Amino acid sequence: MRFFTPLTPIEFNHKIDFNARICALGSCFAQTIGDRLNYYKWATTINPFGVIFHPLAIEAMVERAVHHRVFTQDDLYRFGDTYHALEVHSTFMGDSPETLLTDLNGQLDLLRTGLLEASHLLITYGTAYGYRLKSTDQVVGNCHKLPQTLFDKYLLSPEELQSSMEQTLVLLNQINPHAQVIFTVSPVRHLKDGVVENGRSKAQLISSVHQVVAKDSNTVYFPAYELMMDVLRDYRFYEKDMIHPNDQAKDVIWEHFCKAAIDDALTPMMKAIDGIQKAMAHRPQHINSAEHQAFLAQLAQRIQDFQKRYPHIQF
Repeated sequence: MRFFTPLTPIEFNHKIDFNARICALGSCFAQTIGDRLNYYKWATTINPFGVIFHPLAIEAMVERAVHHRVFTQDDLYRFGDTYHALEVHSTFMGDSPETLLTDLNGQLDLLRTGLLEASHLLITYGTAYGYRLKSTDQVVGNCHKLPQTLFDKYLLSPEELQSSMEQTLVLLNQINPHAQVIFTVSPVRHLKDGVVENGRSKAQLISSVHQVVAKDSNTVYFPAYELMMDVLRDYRFYEKDMIHPNDQAKDVIWEHFCKAAIDDALTPMMKAIDGIQKAMAHRPQHINSAEHQAFLAQLAQRIQDFQKRYPHIQF
């Protein structure tokens, strides 16, 4: 008897190999996969400007990095005594515009380098809903918890979404035409928009992504949303908020991602890294005990033996 609906993602032709470099952008699912790849010691650039959900906001971020269009004070929004970079996540705010601009342009350099060097680019869209600042009609990446009266909410049509996704690819091709782009739609439900509205938003994102992937051989789709909705499809796989996938769900989706995207020959290396990482995370009760000192010596030898085989990986 089956208790799950089977889903076997198509294995990618251009898999993540030993020398891959990954840039992960978009919603918190990009952060989740990026963190896992980083755990296994791939060179990974993960959301330099924080979690961003909306295709137009992701496109604007990529455009700024590709053209190296630095942030200036004109790009900041002042509310009271605080300055905000509304294009990006709400962590980019402060009472010193100089400090904020230094931080923003440092992250911009990090993103540009990540895009230039990436062999694989993971882009995860979260919602087709977005916001514009009323006073300027600027598309914002995040409302920074400012009064909602300052913004207009809108829903992009499938045609507008597809156009934004395609323009993002055009921009990426200008600086790195060889990177494979892995599109996903976040399995996190945006229930603040409403249940029906979230379903409409996700449907339009999925339809638009498939239109783009069908026309570009250097792009692929990974069904993270479908795995959550149609394979796991049970609240025991959610956090207490009933919105975000829990650790067990993330593990299942990661296993599918590995099968689809990562070279099978790397499985022994990943298992060895996992063992070392878990050993390094061990916290003993008695740090000065003979047993713990022997454990540390054994761990040091394991790392040394591993790095003889994989000298570019550092712990």
